[in-house]
Amino acid sequence: MTASIVSGILDTFSLGILIYTGLIELLAHEFLFNKEMINGSNAKLAYAIGCLILGCGIMALLRCWA
Repeated sequence: MTASIVSGILDTFSLGILIYTGLIELLAHEFLFNKEMINGSNAKLAYAIGCLILGCGIMALLRCWA
């Protein structure tokens, strides 16, 4: 019982670090600090965000089968 609780807490902690790294470190540099995105058109930004959301959806769909 105690081992399951400790394992759950550590898994949650590592997932939080993974989400932070993915969203803040990687996506912020790709969308906020990239000169191509800053100077690009709104259509290009919408396309990039759409592809990001599509990729997240595909990963969630794959999670259902894994």
